[in-house]
Amino acid sequence: MYGFINSCLQSLVIERFGQETWNKLSSLPGVQDTFMTYTVYDDILTLSLVQEACSLLNVPADVLLKLFGEHFFIFCKQAGYDTMLRTLGGNLIEFIGNLDALHSYLALSYQEMNAPSFRVEMTDDGNILLHYYSDRKGLYHIVPGIIEAVARDFFDSKVTMVVVSQSEEDERTGKKEHVVFLVKQTPQASETRHQDHSSHSEAFFRRMRDRCVSLAGEKKGWDLIRAVVLSDKGSLQCIF
Repeated sequence: MYGFINSCLQSLVIERFGQETWNKLSSLPGVQDTFMTYTVYDDILTLSLVQEACSLLNVPADVLLKLFGEHFFIFCKQAGYDTMLRTLGGNLIEFIGNLDALHSYLALSYQEMNAPSFRVEMTDDGNILLHYYSDRKGLYHIVPGIIEAVARDFFDSKVTMVVVSQSEEDERTGKKEHVVFLVKQTPQASETRHQDHSSHSEAFFRRMRDRCVSLAGEKKGWDLIRAVVLSDKGSLQCIF
């Protein structure tokens, strides 16, 4: 995983459980005072940090991972990505549906990024089925933390998520964990908030279009897309 993930975990532990707890975790092999955003660290390091934190705090792994998901969303916003995240969709379904596109953009610069994949579908009774696919097993508890925080902050709504199925599927790249969540969302509290978001999104995409025009004379194909994405404030490549 990229250093941003480990930095987020470090931030969570310090803010929620104190510097002393992190000092104990930092004695693990490979743990650094500062993780480099652009450096890829072995997944074993991250998983070891999670396991040791659970042991120290006497907290179940699913609880800590959900806390991490909530904190990850906040951490991304604090890092300067609030505007970019808000443009992923005018509602929760659109937001989730555009996450894979965001990961595709990031992969242009970070070829070693191994992000999860998401797919959404509507049930007959108006609820959401969220399909989560990942090469990494046992991390799906992060998803409810992220989605609940997004729904609460961006869409003035509350969601509840329960796992309805969990399986392992064979794909070209190997076995993937496939978890299906049933997502129940309450109605939005304010239509005004939605309208403000729409105006915000339109302004953002106009800026992106203008960048495309200004860069088109110098760049082509994937180079153009990459230049547009990385030219936005905060450099999207810093996220994962």
